[in-house]
Amino acid sequence: MYLYQVYDPQRNNTRNFVVMNNEKLLCKCTNSITAHNVVSILENDGIAFRQHDETNEPRMGAYGPTPGIAIYVFEKDYEKAYSLIEPIINSTTE
Repeated sequence: MYLYQVYDPQRNNTRNFVVMNNEKLLCKCTNSITAHNVVSILENDGIAFRQHDETNEPRMGAYGPTPGIAIYVFEKDYEKAYSLIEPIINSTTE
């Protein structure tokens, strides 16, 4: 069990949230602009998420050779969330 501060779309703010192991990595963004676009789509569609900026880790290489901004969603929301952000993710890899 983990305690995170996550965005709550129903309240339109962040709040502390206890998360069991039922979250899934939605994507890892290489820059803050892409992360902001993904987060905006999730917020607009009312999907709860957690984002973790791996680039702020004080230990070099803690997240592998390509750290980024990881965005997690609940497993139950993964398919819907991925279908919403897929155009953004695909456009940044081309």
